[in-house]
Amino acid sequence: INVSVEFIIDKDGLPVNFKIIQGYDDVFDAAIINRLAKMKKWAPATLSKKPVPRKIIQNLEVRK
Repeated sequence: INVSVEFIIDKDGLPVNFKIIQGYDDVFDAAIINRLAKMKKWAPATLSKKPVPRKIIQNLEVRK
């Protein structure tokens, strides 16, 4: 199953605001978001050496 997810890595490196762009069904999509919401911190993007939020679009191949 191919799924596309959009989310933000905030200035503190936390992944937030998950949105399924291309999903499978409501139950499966909710499970994907629940799983992704448990990700550890990322290194935030920087602009002029200051951390800034950045939108990410990630394509996933999920096996049921």
